Amino acid sequence: MVTTIKLVVKFIGALIALGLVAIAGGLVWLATGSGGDFVRDQALSAAEPSFPNGSLHIESIDMNLLKHIDVNGIEIRDADGKVLVAIEQFGIAYSLASILAGKVEVDHVRIVRPEARLSVNEDGEMDIASVFGPSVDEPEEPEEPSEPFAGLPVDLVLGEFSISGAKVQINDPAGDTSIPSFDFKLDAKVEGSTVHVNGIDMDLDIDQPIDQWVRLDGGLSLQGGDLKLDLDALRLGDIAIKISGDIGKA
Repeated sequence: MVTTIKLVVKFIGALIALGLVAIAGGLVWLATGSGGDFVRDQALSAAEPSFPNGSLHIESIDMNLLKHIDVNGIEIRDADGKVLVAIEQFGIAYSLASILAGKVEVDHVRIVRPEARLSVNEDGEMDIASVFGPSVDEPEEPEEPSEPFAGLPVDLVLGEFSISGAKVQINDPAGDTSIPSFDFKLDAKVEGSTVHVNGIDMDLDIDQPIDQWVRLDGGLSLQGGDLKLDLDALRLGDIAIKISGDIGKA
C-alpha cells in the first residue's frame, strides 16, 4: 500500500510538472494549436526518462497562458503498449492578475475520468512499478519534531479541486480491488498560516474486497498546530457519523 501511495504521489507530481512545462512553453505560443503541440512534445520529451520500461502519451494540450491549461488524453502504458492508467483531462484554470494583489487565485484543478487497470504478480509487485524502473532506496533521515504550518509566501484561493468519474481495478492473487466509481471535490483558502478547506464532497463505491459505499461531507481548518474538524456526515453504507471539534497540538 505504501508503494502504491508513493506511485500516486509521483504521478500527480508528474502532472504538475507537465503544467509547469506547459506554462514555460506557453511563453512561445500562448494559445495556438501549434503552440499546444510544441508544449506537448516538450513535455513528453522531458518525461521520457521517468518511464524507462513504458511510455507516457498525451493526446493534446489546450492552453491560454493567461487563463487555463488543459492536458487531454493522458495515458501511461507498459512496455507492451498496454494502457495501465488513463486520464481524460487534467485541467487548471487560474488568474494571473491576482498575483499583483499578493495572492494566487486558482479557479479549478480538475482530474476528469481517471482510470487505472493494474495487476499484482505472485511476488506482490504491481505492474505499474516496473514502468518507472527499479526503485532506489533512499537513506532514512532521522525524524525531527514537526513545526506548525508557517504559511505560504502568498495567499492562495482554490475555487475547486475535483476528481470525477474515477475507476480503479487491481487484479491481485491475494484478492482483487474494484472501485467502479469515485468522485471527490473541495475548495480551499490559505491566508497566512490559516488553512480553510470547505465543501468536501466524496462518494466512493467499493465492490471488492468488500462491497461498501462511502460518503463524506464537510470541512476542516488548520491554524498553526490546531486542527478543527467539521464533518457533516461520514457514511458507511447505512451508518452515518458526524464529527466536529478541535484537535490541538500537545
